[in-house]
Parts: sequence; structure tokens; C-alpha cells
Amino acid sequence: MSKKYKNKKCVYCSNSTSTTGDHVFAREFFTLSHRQNLPKVPSCSTCNGKKAILEHELTAVLPFGGRHSSALENLKDNVPNRLSNNKRLLNSLQASMSTIWVSNSQIIGPLTAFNIDQEKLIELMNYITKALVYYHFNIILPENIMVNTTMDINLSHHFGVKCKKRISNDLGNGTIKYRGAQSIDSNHGTIWEYNIYGGLKFTNSSQNIFSITLNNQNLLY
Repeated sequence: MSKKYKNKKCVYCSNSTSTTGDHVFAREFFTLSHRQNLPKVPSCSTCNGKKAILEHELTAVLPFGGRHSSALENLKDNVPNRLSNNKRLLNSLQASMSTIWVSNSQIIGPLTAFNIDQEKLIELMNYITKALVYYHFNIILPENIMVNTTMDINLSHHFGVKCKKRISNDLGNGTIKYRGAQSIDSNHGTIWEYNIYGGLKFTNSSQNIFSITLNNQNLLY
């Protein structure tokens, strides 16, 4: 392990000393050909382990809701093994399956939906936001700064206003896209928008500004 990521402050808890470099977005989100040069940040072993548990589960679930080719490749090559190794998750998904009817281009048809653990999804996205604030803005968010995840809210106008810094990135040829902006008034005030697999969109803020309650969020396949 490179010394670059050791003996620094953990970007996730902002307290412990880092022991490893953690991939901000788990390599398992990507196909084998798109796993190079992914962002990494210093992490302590405790935070790295907690984040890995979330990633092991969500990399088996989120491809079902994707539109990108890498989601389809993951569904074919990787997700079956991930689910076979996690019987609890497989049983939970099967138990929550239902058929819903959706309209697309004036065509109405059935889709199979299942519930996901929203708290785990939100927790992972909060980890990712803390990591990107450090990776792009070189700032470790202190414990008293809240990070909130929202879904299905259009916050695009916030990216058009004047800001201190802004970034935009595309990982894995569209597998994951994100953009962020830093407030001119506070280093800790940032907003982030994520697009995963071309169909899953999330918005994060590192201040308690935007927040909604999520209930019965479904992924479709």
C-alpha cells in the first residue's frame, strides 16, 4: 500500500488515522475494463470495513435499476455470484418482488420491482460525498457537518450559480457520472449530483439544506 494513503486523517470519520487507501466508488460497480484510475482517499480500517459491507450489498442490487451497458454486464457476469453468496439479500429481494405498470412513450407495460434498503443506500452515498469533498477540494468534513442524500429532486439550478470551485467527472465511460460545486461562503458547503448506470440519480449536500423522507423507493428491471 502506498504511503500516500497511510498515517493521515480518515476522510470518513475525521478522527482516526488512515491505514489504507479506499476506492471512493467500489471497483465492483465497474466492469473489468473500467476499473483503472478510480479515485482513492485515506481511510481508517473501521470506516473502510463499514463502507465495504454496504458496497458488497449495493453492487449486487443497483445494476438492476441501471440503463448503462456496464449494469447489464454486471447483471450477467457478477450479480448472480454476489447474490448466491448473500442468501439473506436474495431472500429479501424475492420476498419484496411485485409487478407494477409504467407508461413510457404512450406504451403501458408491466415491470418487476423490488424494495431496497434505503438507509444503506443513503449511508453509502454519504460516505462517497465525504470522500469526494476531500478528493477534489482537499477538505475533510468535520463530524458536526451533516451530509444528506435526496432522490428525485432537481437541484440543477444550484450548479449554475457562482461558486468557489466546481468539478465534473465521468468514470468508466458513463458507468458513474458526478458533478460537484463548492460554496463561495463556506468551504464545507458543497452540493453533489450523481448518475449511476445511466438511470439512478442522487443529490447530496454537505450541509443540512436539502432533505426529503424516502419511503418505498423501488428499483426496476
